[in-house]
Amino acid sequence: MPRFAVLQCSDDTDYVNKKYGGYFGVFLRLLADDGEFWDVFHVVDGDFPNDEQIGVYDGFVITGSRKDAFGNDDWIRQLLTLLNKVHLMKKKILGICFGHQILARVLGGRVARAVSGGDLGVRIINVSSSTHFFGNLKTPTTLSVIKCHQDEVHELPSDAEVLASSDKTRVEMFRYQDHIMGVQGHPEYTNDILMNLIDRFLQHRLMEVIQLLIASPNGVDILSRYAKKNVLMILFCVDEYVQESHAMEVRSKLAIEQPDTELWKKLCTSFLKGRL
Repeated sequence: MPRFAVLQCSDDTDYVNKKYGGYFGVFLRLLADDGEFWDVFHVVDGDFPNDEQIGVYDGFVITGSRKDAFGNDDWIRQLLTLLNKVHLMKKKILGICFGHQILARVLGGRVARAVSGGDLGVRIINVSSSTHFFGNLKTPTTLSVIKCHQDEVHELPSDAEVLASSDKTRVEMFRYQDHIMGVQGHPEYTNDILMNLIDRFLQHRLMEVIQLLIASPNGVDILSRYAKKNVLMILFCVDEYVQESHAMEVRSKLAIEQPDTELWKKLCTSFLKGRL
């Protein structure tokens, strides 16, 4: 029976744990079919498959992460070593967000902060009209996907193919030969997962600002004045790439904007399971 492994590069949130059984459960909803074996390795915590285990899998999925794909944390360097081995074995590898970026790095590409700033929310991406990679899937010319990132792929090797782009990000999808595909967005995300992430961010950022004010001269007095006047402070998102007002705008749009989840499911599973 086919066997696949998820290389999890982030910790589970309480919300995702409770509703979906962790991010592993989220990926199973998108990718798993009856009659398959799926395992998870929490590589962010140093849990990696050994060389013998690598051989039993037909394909690997690399998740998103709060870490930078251009970073040099010990686990990231170990992940690069693992992916080079899997690449040489021509195993199928699907990279999502951070996974997309780390695959570009494995292939000799370059990843850095997004030129036009991070992306958050549901975005329409444009599928290349010249690609034949999707075979007979009849992929539409545009796809909607949930985005949540501040880094992007700046350069790919010359023999990699850009499969999709957007007005925000030049490399939304790419492939290398027939065994590697990267997706900058989050096909596995649902609107409620993104909404929960935004809520957690806003709460966390507010507490950061309050703590900074309390620690500063006259900080308590400043907080008291804001509370009395009911003034909304302008906050900034993680790494200062999206303002709070934008996060709130994205949150309000999630009720009407929907990702093309079923199309992504068909596309990703067809690639991973050799049906393209």
